[in-house]
Amino acid sequence: MIEDGVKTGYTFQGVVGIDYEGKKEPALFHTWNGKEPIYLFDENENVIGLNTIDSKEHYQGVPQISAKDKKKLKRKRHLVKRARKRNR
Repeated sequence: MIEDGVKTGYTFQGVVGIDYEGKKEPALFHTWNGKEPIYLFDENENVIGLNTIDSKEHYQGVPQISAKDKKKLKRKRHLVKRARKRNR
């Protein structure tokens, strides 16, 4: 969708963050699809894109949770939230 909107004469090379056109520092993505991004640079040190590491051991220590455990956590959070409301 973004690539289709690029003006003639320019090349779409990917999205790595938000550029505020000099009004403030660019905001680069801290995650990409739930994973830590790795920024790719050209020989002139310009950002040309990003990638991620798919390996679980490089996932910055975030534990992998099964669907069953996610459901249990969601239920527990709901009960805690309800108890907080009740005790106000």
